[in-house]
Amino acid sequence: MGWLSYIFTGYYLILHRRMLIISFFHYLNLGNIFTPILSLCIIPDLLLFYIFIWTKRDKSAWGVVAAVIIYALLLAIMKMA
Repeated sequence: MGWLSYIFTGYYLILHRRMLIISFFHYLNLGNIFTPILSLCIIPDLLLFYIFIWTKRDKSAWGVVAAVIIYALLLAIMKMA
């Protein structure tokens, strides 16, 4: 989960902190913006990927790539449903 949960929580706390968490998820589902928000939350993983590449931590970089692929597959399934 890692970064995705932190970025998503930050999004909630910065932009919608006055809304109850249940209302927030309801708002995301009704507006059909849940998957786009999750897609944007994956972007900071690219920074982590490049940091691992620059510091020659190839196995860690592959781990980040694997996590992003898993998230992308889950988002694709969510968009099709």
